[in-house]
Amino acid sequence: MEEEVSLVQVDFLRDMVLTFGRDAMLGTNPIAVAAPAGRERPFVLDMATSAVPFGKLEMYGWLEESIPPGWATDELGIPTTDTRRVVENLRDQAGGGLLPLGGTGELLGGHNVEFNPQ
Repeated sequence: MEEEVSLVQVDFLRDMVLTFGRDAMLGTNPIAVAAPAGRERPFVLDMATSAVPFGKLEMYGWLEESIPPGWATDELGIPTTDTRRVVENLRDQAGGGLLPLGGTGELLGGHNVEFNPQ
């Protein structure tokens, strides 16, 4: 039996703000990796580089629930729990968006995300 390792990464719409930023500059850049592990279950990773994937934000919107702190910012770059506001701002490209993996600011590690436009 042949064993393979697979890696998939894609870039989506700009829906993630940089730490301390106001406007969405990056896509959530989901990453999927799968690797065999011999007789054990294979290693499988499927993740976004934002605090949460956009689909989870949509789910909270459908349920008309507030999102937890540390997931997103409003159009002024201020952390918010207002799901509808974040979704509408992203749709209208009005500012704000999902926070990077690690959430807000230095306390939660969001400052570790780098941006290199080259």
